[in-house]
Amino acid sequence: MKACILLRPLLIRLFLPLLCVVLGLADFPEEAVASNEQNKVRIHIGELQHDIKIQLDKIQQKNEAEREILDQLDEINRKLTRQKEKATVLLRRLIEQKKVLQDLNEKIGQAEEKRNSLKGHMLKRLRSFYMMGRVGMLNVTFSKKELPELMLFSDSFENLVAYDKDIVLQYRDALNELEQAVLSRELEKSLLEELVRQSEEEQQVLFILRAEQEQLLDAIKQEKSVYQLAVDDMRQAEQDLLDDLMRLRIEDKLDKEQGLLLGKGRLSAPVTGTVLYRFGDSIQTGLRKGDTTKGITVAIEPGTSVHAVYKGNVVFADYKRGYGNAVIIDHGGNYFTITARLDEIFVHKGDTVEQDQEIGASGDIATLYDPGVYFEIRHSNTPLDPLEWLEIEKSSANEF
Repeated sequence: MKACILLRPLLIRLFLPLLCVVLGLADFPEEAVASNEQNKVRIHIGELQHDIKIQLDKIQQKNEAEREILDQLDEINRKLTRQKEKATVLLRRLIEQKKVLQDLNEKIGQAEEKRNSLKGHMLKRLRSFYMMGRVGMLNVTFSKKELPELMLFSDSFENLVAYDKDIVLQYRDALNELEQAVLSRELEKSLLEELVRQSEEEQQVLFILRAEQEQLLDAIKQEKSVYQLAVDDMRQAEQDLLDDLMRLRIEDKLDKEQGLLLGKGRLSAPVTGTVLYRFGDSIQTGLRKGDTTKGITVAIEPGTSVHAVYKGNVVFADYKRGYGNAVIIDHGGNYFTITARLDEIFVHKGDTVEQDQEIGASGDIATLYDPGVYFEIRHSNTPLDPLEWLEIEKSSANEF
């Protein structure tokens, strides 16, 4: 892990152009065209970016819906505030109205009590006046008082009765006015109670509407969070793919720069068989007797499949003098493999082959002059010992 951290700056300096390609900041020449695997990764990245855009559009729609609901909630809250203020004013007026009605009823009670008292007093006066009777001959004859005095008493008594009558009538009128005022106040109180009831109903409607909008807002936020999670996941997947693409770019660059060197000692054998001639051996038989071999020769059965030891591009697939039917593969980094003495060739010049892909087959005709399949590895024009590169059976150094 520490080694990876230390190598990171070096890798960045070496492969910054590759990063530019990944981010669309630079173009590579035609010889750096990505492999099919890289194309697949890029296609997948494009699909992810398309899906991310769809999710972001959905998030944008939810943001707009959220803003609309928030605006509606603000308007509902403003209406609720106005309704509460209105209800407060109406309730205060209703309380005042009830207090006024209470005062009026108390005044009516006091006025009725006073009127009844006056009526009783007046009735007593009238009864006394009736008992006394009018000032006539008999009252004058049998009274101890003289006529003028009797006349004065009668006039005074009548004046008192008339005064009491006026007072009673005034109280009656006052009571009528108070009763009319009470009736008017009762009507006004009923109207205020109705207005308070309507205001409370409007508040309840607004509360219900606000609760519905808040539920809708919560649902939108949940949906938006789901979309955001999807975007986050897809962006992480996109980053992972970009990392994979960078890795493939680096691997391609390393393949081109180092070729077979990356798989030295672990390359698949081209055929299954026994080694007849090793690298540097002197050929003992055949037309090339006495020559020093620059590769290895492997004895195999006719019809045995021959495979590519590593991925690369076929630069030659035809008959070659001294080799017979041969396939030459460029593995990058100036590393080449030559597989010769084939009875059949299954690839063509310009083909891209993968490791272990079948490229031909052995037969009787190809080995008439020299036995076995010939295999050679070269770095530029320098032949290399294939046995140092191939993975060999541990039980025998001469068998694959």
